[in-house]
Amino acid sequence: FLGAFILPNLDQLVAIPAILGFVDFLIFLTMSRDTFNERYNKDALQQEQRQKDIARAKANDPKRLLNKQYEKYLKHAQASYKDYEYADTIKALLKAIEIKYDDPETHFFLARCYSVIEDTDKALNHLDMAIAFNLQDTERIKTEGDLAFLRVQPEYGRFEENGFRL
Repeated sequence: FLGAFILPNLDQLVAIPAILGFVDFLIFLTMSRDTFNERYNKDALQQEQRQKDIARAKANDPKRLLNKQYEKYLKHAQASYKDYEYADTIKALLKAIEIKYDDPETHFFLARCYSVIEDTDKALNHLDMAIAFNLQDTERIKTEGDLAFLRVQPEYGRFEENGFRL
């Protein structure tokens, strides 16, 4: 008998959470996105912001930007070379070398172009730099078709005898 007065009816207990749930539902429906995110997604938003900051820092990294520009010049040079536009190729390669001065392949490419336009001094100079910056396959100097003009020049004989150095 006493228990009935102290404990409410079970139906009344079930109604309370249902009412609270409905009120929560209405609050969620009317809550702005910013308020919802601030209240329930704070960690996710902070992590997303950190990722954006990291991406922005990487995008603005000077080395990355310079490398991207260097690649752009090389692609332009290769396209110009395929079209037999040697002056444009040389111009693009010289800009690439301003960014990455110690690249042996770029110097070798320049030497090939200068040989094709029959500029012996510049061709030998860039071959010398390619060797100085550790050109991997020096046999290419003896076999590369673009260097045929250079190989018949008297200066080339001295260059080869000196270990491909000026």
